[in-house]
Amino acid sequence: MKTKIIATYGPALEKPGVLGKALRYANIIRINFSHENKAKWSEYVDTIRREAKRSRRELSLLADLPGPKIRFGKIAQEIEVKSGDEITIGYNKKGTIPIEYDISAEARRGSTILIGDGCLKLSISKVGKGLITCRALNNGRISSRKGVSMSGMRKVLSPTPEDMKLAEFAKSESFDWIGLSFATSAAGVKSLRSHTGIPVVSKIESTAALSNLEEIVKASDAVMVARGDLALDIGIENIPEAQRDIISECARLEKPAIVATEMLASMVSKAMPTRAEVNDIANAVWAGASYLMLSEETAVGSYPVEALEMLYNTASVAERAPGMRRGNISSL
Repeated sequence: MKTKIIATYGPALEKPGVLGKALRYANIIRINFSHENKAKWSEYVDTIRREAKRSRRELSLLADLPGPKIRFGKIAQEIEVKSGDEITIGYNKKGTIPIEYDISAEARRGSTILIGDGCLKLSISKVGKGLITCRALNNGRISSRKGVSMSGMRKVLSPTPEDMKLAEFAKSESFDWIGLSFATSAAGVKSLRSHTGIPVVSKIESTAALSNLEEIVKASDAVMVARGDLALDIGIENIPEAQRDIISECARLEKPAIVATEMLASMVSKAMPTRAEVNDIANAVWAGASYLMLSEETAVGSYPVEALEMLYNTASVAERAPGMRRGNISSL
């Protein structure tokens, strides 16, 4: 199969016997540096390489840097939120939901905060120093390290100083690829590559990235359509057009294109995908995606191997469709 698969490592793949089965389908294993720590990542690397050797499977490792994304801090237990609930978020404030960046200076009453990939929406009702009080607009969950997005929030250039430190760790562990979150310019891509010597996968996650798409694609070794945060910035209804444009630009400049985020989101908790998800996979293949990536499905999902098998089988069938033309056949 020409279309390749990226699986994200996490607790679901740590279960006995699961990783070996997952490697039947995955070509790259992604380790998300937004979660856990260096000791844990080193453990992941050793486990993955040991299993790949045992399985005689050629495999690459992708270190995905956190970038300037704002996240909740450590939360002891997942919080179930109901529509109408009052939520208090604090920066270094005891008794609140912890956040790693003080957004109170930029928060305004009535503004909307999106949690994760926008599944939970909060409306700001009160703002204090280092503290905001919100009202939940729908049901959802809050857990450790979930992303926080708010309209008007400052835009930090990428890579950040912390990214550069983590990139040095990725180099020390001999990662094959490094993911630049919230890429906004060719300069940022070149800076990261020169700092480590590792090929860079630029993640398109903002309006700014779309505005500089040609220069970012030219400077990158591969490009990811990171649909989660991109949808929060440009609106979910604009994702299909943006995905088409990104893949087309990658094809024109002969760079690999990766499509990511919620490809099989329903399989985090269910054994079968939706028809819409299967169509999404096929359309990504037909558009010319070089790689398809799973995130929560393989990191924390209940059916990681089944999700990988479904992704593989659907992409395989899509490639064999009569008259199918791929727009981009570059690979990592």
